[in-house]
Amino acid sequence: MTSDLTTQHKQKGAIKMKKNITIFLILTMIFLTSCAPNVNDKTTTESTTTDITTVNFQKENVIISNNFTWDDYLFIAEKYSHPDITLCDYFSTYYFGTEDNQNFLVSEGENGDFKYRLFENKKVFITEYSGDSSTVTIPSVIDGHEVIGVTCRFDKSEFLPNISLKEVTVDDGIQYIGEACFENCMMLEKVSLPQSLLCIDNGAFHGCKALSKIALPQRLNCIDDSAFFECGELKQITIPDSVEYLGSYAFFSCSELECVKLSANVNQLHGSTFYNCSMLSSFEAQNLKQAFEADFHNTKIDIDSLVENGTEIK
Repeated sequence: MTSDLTTQHKQKGAIKMKKNITIFLILTMIFLTSCAPNVNDKTTTESTTTDITTVNFQKENVIISNNFTWDDYLFIAEKYSHPDITLCDYFSTYYFGTEDNQNFLVSEGENGDFKYRLFENKKVFITEYSGDSSTVTIPSVIDGHEVIGVTCRFDKSEFLPNISLKEVTVDDGIQYIGEACFENCMMLEKVSLPQSLLCIDNGAFHGCKALSKIALPQRLNCIDDSAFFECGELKQITIPDSVEYLGSYAFFSCSELECVKLSANVNQLHGSTFYNCSMLSSFEAQNLKQAFEADFHNTKIDIDSLVENGTEIK
């Protein structure tokens, strides 16, 4: 059963990649047209890097900012049939893009053990780590540029786990921890996250088997699918009320997890969230409206009590 679910987890990652590529193409079209005023709108003035610009897209006027923001992204996502977009999707598509399409990429650089990519908005994503230290600090400024996210893998490959890294500090200012960033860092015991952090993406701490506790910052908005998959030593977790999305498989098979306090702004679970958390006995949720039986499979949570408190179980 576990191997089947792990396969499903990888399939979901592939589906997410296809969705991200589609969204990125939409963003690219809009970005390229945003540099010029809309000839069909007489009120549009010549744009600058800070102006609001009206562009014509699919025969409709779409108002966006040249400094593309999350609100712009969400507007496009909802308008063009992508209602399930999360803040993690925003970072992974607009900033990081795809290997085949780097329209927003300006240059690449290297500083010490880190390689990075510089984008048109003067923000940096750290994309590679080459060191083997047991303690790592991820900087929020590199070569004078603001680091907004970390997308590198700290393991050597999908099949070669990192057995040296034990402690990570993410400097304040960083907003995004990317997909599979610390996956298979099997000896990682301590992680210090900044209050600036907004997103923990798909599988970011997957397989961090020595991680026993982690404090989630109060601005965190999104914990994506499989973020803490098989963190076998994690004993309790408080998900702050700033979190609006908690992905499927997020705490799958955290076998020592005993206590969960759910964000008041998470009103649904998406499947297998706490699957096989066999020690989970305390679950506090204020506004959980919908969940699946698989979310609590092989836990000590009383499903009937959730139903009595207004949660629909599918």
